[in-house]
Amino acid sequence: MVFGVGIFVVLSALEWRVLAEEESATSKWAWSQSISGSVNPLGLDVTSRISYQSPLYEGKKGILWESTLWEVGLENSLTPAYDSLSLLFHVVPIAFFDLRVMGGFRYAYDALGFGYTPLAAYDSPFDRDTRKQIDRTSGLGFRYQVSPTLQGAWNNFVFATTTHWVYFDMRGIGETGQEYFYEPSVNVVLKQTDLYWGNDTILAYRFRGKGLIAGLLHSITYVPGSGYITERISLLGNYSYPLPGTLSLSISALVGFYPQDRYLSYDTGKLYGALQVKLQGRMK
Repeated sequence: MVFGVGIFVVLSALEWRVLAEEESATSKWAWSQSISGSVNPLGLDVTSRISYQSPLYEGKKGILWESTLWEVGLENSLTPAYDSLSLLFHVVPIAFFDLRVMGGFRYAYDALGFGYTPLAAYDSPFDRDTRKQIDRTSGLGFRYQVSPTLQGAWNNFVFATTTHWVYFDMRGIGETGQEYFYEPSVNVVLKQTDLYWGNDTILAYRFRGKGLIAGLLHSITYVPGSGYITERISLLGNYSYPLPGTLSLSISALVGFYPQDRYLSYDTGKLYGALQVKLQGRMK
């Protein structure tokens, strides 16, 4: 089983780009609660977030400046395999650029049988059946992420491309006798101190007045240490609906296939699918 559905990060950036056109930024406490799931690979993630947001340039007018802001907060991602608690810093210095920086603890737990999975090398097999035969363990590590986004809109078309650099330090996990481990959030093998690079690019059409966005998503993940690549192309849909008060509900869905991946291929009938339901609001 795999428990990472981080692909919805770039959808959040796109949602923010659309919302920024509809309401001016104000200082506020904001929160969100989401549950995400995927198949091929199988995944489940519950993410909670609370943050304080404020305009970056008070009173500055113009399309490039009215949506600018800074934000600081906490985000917790809970799956059946790990719990990640991160400090989040987010800044939008100009309307078409967005930067998110995160860092914090990654606790892998084996209470449900999906804990930290040690491996002997980058090229060790990590298919689901092989992982079932490996003794897993629990322990604490660290995770850091930097994610810049370029985004924009032309008439009803919206665009966002997010690049992720993610670094892990899992040396505190204990003596496993292995220098490598299976990272479930992106379905790859990493060293105990290692990083991966990824990019998610969306081109979509916004149906004004209907709360609907639909389009294409291209995703790629690369591990510099091993040269491993996994690539995915998906159709996406995102529906947002305002609720009473300051609440809003959004539902996002993805379906696609892998042009490149070690174990997942449409040739064997393994199409990718994912769904996220998110509730968000602000505190007056």
